[in-house]
Amino acid sequence: MALVKYGGGIIQMSGSMAGNTFARNRYGNYVRSKTVPVNPNTTRQQVVRSIIADLVVEWSQTLTAAQRTAWNLYADSVEMLNKLGESIKLSGFNHFCRSNA
Repeated sequence: MALVKYGGGIIQMSGSMAGNTFARNRYGNYVRSKTVPVNPNTTRQQVVRSIIADLVVEWSQTLTAAQRTAWNLYADSVEMLNKLGESIKLSGFNHFCRSNA
């Protein structure tokens, strides 16, 4: 999904849309053809996927309601930056996975 910021035309665009990838580096904005990444299914990739799956189970079955509430309160007080450099809010679940993976 591409993020587009409109103003007097398009001010900033980041992400993929219609076979093109829009991005920015230190030289400015650029567009290139979208490439489909390969799925090598490496051992490391399998380990990371397993860790994320375990964290999903831990969030839903192991954490108490108070612990989930604490993560959600943390998420409300912390802002992250998206691809366009704008502040966004992640959920408590997202922060839990980010911090423990």
